[in-house]
Amino acid sequence: MVELMESTLAPHDHVVGFYERDDELISAVASFLHPALDGHGTGVVIATPAHRAAIEAALIAGGQSVDELAASGRYLARDADDTLAAFMRDGRPDPKAFASIIGALLDGAAGPVHAFGEMVARLWDAGNVDAAIELESLWNDLAADRAFSLYCAYAMTSVEASGDLAAAKHVCDRHSNVIHLNAPEGSGADAMLQPAEEFDRVFIPTHVVVRDVRSFVRDVLRLWGEHQLFATAEVIVAELASNAVLHASSPFRVTLSRSSSEIKIAVRDASMVPPEHVRGHADRNGGRGISIVAALSDLWDTEPETDGKTIWATMARAR
Repeated sequence: MVELMESTLAPHDHVVGFYERDDELISAVASFLHPALDGHGTGVVIATPAHRAAIEAALIAGGQSVDELAASGRYLARDADDTLAAFMRDGRPDPKAFASIIGALLDGAAGPVHAFGEMVARLWDAGNVDAAIELESLWNDLAADRAFSLYCAYAMTSVEASGDLAAAKHVCDRHSNVIHLNAPEGSGADAMLQPAEEFDRVFIPTHVVVRDVRSFVRDVLRLWGEHQLFATAEVIVAELASNAVLHASSPFRVTLSRSSSEIKIAVRDASMVPPEHVRGHADRNGGRGISIVAALSDLWDTEPETDGKTIWATMARAR
């Protein structure tokens, strides 16, 4: 949330947030709407009943008179499923119907306009990922000749459950800014209450993601009692995560697994391009990350996937 609120939103900005808990989503959306409402603009919320109620409660707690704003047309709340039903045709969004319905809603709003919508998330949760991506593009088309800032949000549980990194990349690519609302200091700790031989987690390419990945790896190794591998494993996974962010521009999945003799770190992203392994060229700006991985690991390799690639590295466990 801090990442979004510390930046100045401009008309035509299209931001996506990935959240792990509803309270973080509600806080972020309320903070997103406040500047428009304080500046004699309009807040638009197209969400589920539960989220609409929570957002309104957060706005009221922040000093907004939601009833008065709604009466004056400066707070427009709509149901996500009902709005979707109005322009969906055979499981796909109809561009003309969308432009007519949502365009009319925005055209009647006084600026600046800040709109939050979770129709795309409802489609994603229903398994209609293609329609969600199409709808993101339609929002961008609508913003081409209208001045409004749009905030979308997806639950990380839904993104992880789908396992579709390529689709998640398409979502990120259709936004001007990508944020992770929950930047936990103990990433994944809550999910590791029970010992297991393998842990995995999906990460979104934000400016704090390498920190979160390192924390996730440290949590797993601590659970396994492999404290002596902290430093090496953190450097390896940081290089692999950086590769996914900088070169693949992709959400990615980090998997840690162990056998009786080794620990394996694997990072899967949505790019088919293999990493560059530079040997003996200290003056080169790129490619040194994989050289570091090769130097620190016992074995490493790249495996092609149907929708990207996986880079993995192994380290010996303590005897």
